[in-house]
Amino acid sequence: MQGIREYAHFQRTFHDDFAIQHRDAHRSLVHLSSVAFFITLLLAAGQFAALLIPNPFPEMVKLLTLGTLISTLLAFVVSLLAHQLGFEAISERSTNAAAHFSFLDARIERDAHAPTQKRLHEWERECRKIIVAEQHSWYRHVPQMWLEL
Repeated sequence: MQGIREYAHFQRTFHDDFAIQHRDAHRSLVHLSSVAFFITLLLAAGQFAALLIPNPFPEMVKLLTLGTLISTLLAFVVSLLAHQLGFEAISERSTNAAAHFSFLDARIERDAHAPTQKRLHEWERECRKIIVAEQHSWYRHVPQMWLEL
């Protein structure tokens, strides 16, 4: 019984941490993409302002144009990565698995006073079901990533 409970607790902790890591990675990519789009807007405004100057410096206009193109490309690539890598979906799957393991851990603790062979078998089967469901959703997600590329 103790082994099953420790396994459920370990899995819950692992999936909680895994979800946090991927949620943070997704937020970082979205934030970086937002910053790059904002820089693109500023550079585009600079290009527009340069058009209003009677004799703009040709080097300045070239640098503004190049900067706008680079920041636009960076914003697009980072935004695409945030979507394609699926960190948000990974985080959601791990959060769901952690919630299932948390529920199982609570059931084991509640019924620990009278662990029968039947209960031990049910808890072990429940552990397997949670892992299989999480793995199945992962392997269903990987081909989708390739199809979207």
